[in-house]
Amino acid sequence: MKKIFLILMLIVVNMFSCANATDYLKLYEKTNKVDFSFYNNIDPYQDEDNFRYAYSPYPLFRTSTDLYFKDITVPHGYYILTPRHYKNRDIVLFKTAGKVSYIIPAITKEVVPVGFYEKNIPKVKKTKWQKFHDGFFEKMNNMFKSSRKVTPPSAFITAERYEHKYLLVKLYYAEDVYVMLFSLINQ
Repeated sequence: MKKIFLILMLIVVNMFSCANATDYLKLYEKTNKVDFSFYNNIDPYQDEDNFRYAYSPYPLFRTSTDLYFKDITVPHGYYILTPRHYKNRDIVLFKTAGKVSYIIPAITKEVVPVGFYEKNIPKVKKTKWQKFHDGFFEKMNNMFKSSRKVTPPSAFITAERYEHKYLLVKLYYAEDVYVMLFSLINQ
């Protein structure tokens, strides 16, 4: 009797775990293309990012194949992925040479799991002199008002095949995960 009860419990737990799995294809079908563009293909918040940070805080993404989202074709190449919340939509800007090339809506926006960056991004190894230098300037910045640039937020990109004809791209930026789904076959 205990074995039957245990088997039933395992089946129920398995059903709930399958029900909680995200169906990215349904989200892909429900997600509409964006109905706006930027004037002269310039991101309106780009100057704010350049003022706050010493270098671009956004990750570089390289694709070796063409990606398709609805009727938008993103050709292979290098792109800076910039997540934004613009006009009540979560979008990712694909930039080349500082200009917005493509605007792709995120199909979901999730929260980064706790400890994700510590596990996936390696720590910078510093020499004793570098540690001393950083500690000295950290103390000086605490004593005097600093005009130093802010450290950019952590960022990470993962890409994996989904059901053999889709590419699931997850952009981890600060505390958010922007999920995009691209078709690898032009439909």
